[in-house]
Amino acid sequence: MPKFVKCPRCDLNYMPVGEKYCKVCMEEVRGDRGTEDVEMCSVCKEFPALPGRDVCLMCLKDMEGTPSEEENEAQAAMIAAETEDEETTEDADAAEIPEDEELNSKLRDAESELKSVEDLVE
Repeated sequence: MPKFVKCPRCDLNYMPVGEKYCKVCMEEVRGDRGTEDVEMCSVCKEFPALPGRDVCLMCLKDMEGTPSEEENEAQAAMIAAETEDEETTEDADAAEIPEDEELNSKLRDAESELKSVEDLVE
């Protein structure tokens, strides 16, 4: 069974006894391993930029602006009012439309025809 020791260069990876460096360090020394340049945020220059953007997540949130509690409450009130209006409209629409027996009969006939066609297809 081979013995392993820590790499003297990185002191992180293990390598077989007798090797000069671990595989990772050997790739870096030879230049085989590409190093990715991380683009830093153009605003704060402190955090890495998001993929496809030139700003970090923190700066992006600041630029977009976070809504205040008052704005959140106003938006919630608008949504509640719209929901109530929709419910009222639906109730009114249902009350205004009388049942039409002829229409219901045609609908039942069409559904039965569709069902028979589906049975033929299967």
